[in-house]
Amino acid sequence: MKKSRSTTAIIYCRVSTHGQVEEGCSLQAQRARAEAWCLGQGLQVGAVHVDEGISGGTMARPGLQSALAEACRLRGVLVTYSLSRLSRSVRDAIDIAERLARAGAALVSLSESLDASSASGRLYFNMMASVGAFERDVISERTRAALAHKRDKGERVSGAPPLGYRFQDGQVVEDQAEQEAIERLKAWREAGSTFRELVARANREALPCRGRGWRLATVHAVLNR
Repeated sequence: MKKSRSTTAIIYCRVSTHGQVEEGCSLQAQRARAEAWCLGQGLQVGAVHVDEGISGGTMARPGLQSALAEACRLRGVLVTYSLSRLSRSVRDAIDIAERLARAGAALVSLSESLDASSASGRLYFNMMASVGAFERDVISERTRAALAHKRDKGERVSGAPPLGYRFQDGQVVEDQAEQEAIERLKAWREAGSTFRELVARANREALPCRGRGWRLATVHAVLNR
């Protein structure tokens, strides 16, 4: 006999560093859409987990891991605005769906009208995830080709070098102070510090950084190069 779905929903929202600009879907908008859907389905929102300023290309997201753990524990419904908010990797997205299914939980992605608790939903999930990955790969290939063309012409391909480097006489050279800051972050990480602890400590000790101090996205970027 088929078990009825849990009446508890766990909402997951994410924006990357440029997510709001690129896709026009803020954390508030994602949450509002998910809460409205839950209300219409008669589901009670048990929790809302958020990752702000973290790429969907990594599974090392505290909000995602908390959402998955809670959805599995409650055998509830993990609700996300779109597959792109959940993951940028086809393999990771499929792993998430399978992990939820094994725990008796379900995955719902609103933009794709996807309910992965059914066989047809799982098939559609795999197809949509693959198409999304294909589209991103095409965009990436075109971007790399355009950048290579600019390099061949001797043009600068970036408005600013990545953290740890700087421009000098038209060349990219290491910035010693920023390189030392990155090395300290790596050492703290190897010693067991979480990413949030790294952000707090880097700001507390005033490690060299651009902009308005260290953020999760900045730490992830420099440690996952």
